[in-house]
Amino acid sequence: VQLAKEDEKKVLEGERYIQQAIELAKQQSAKSFELRAEVSMAMINRSRENFAARSETLSTVYSWFKEGLDTTDVMLAKQILDSEP
Repeated sequence: VQLAKEDEKKVLEGERYIQQAIELAKQQSAKSFELRAEVSMAMINRSRENFAARSETLSTVYSWFKEGLDTTDVMLAKQILDSEP
């Protein structure tokens, strides 16, 4: 039980850092960094109730990309979106 609480704390801390990265990427109009951060957030939230909301955001960011579809981040975003329950 204690280990689960510690793990959850680490996950929440990671989410805060990723959210900061998303906000910074938005401020800088850094679309690829925003995609990378949204992919990370979706991966963390995959087994949680808020995955649908995160995947909707990821879908929006993913839709911006018309080129570079063979890059790791874009392919990973597509894989996450395609495997959405």
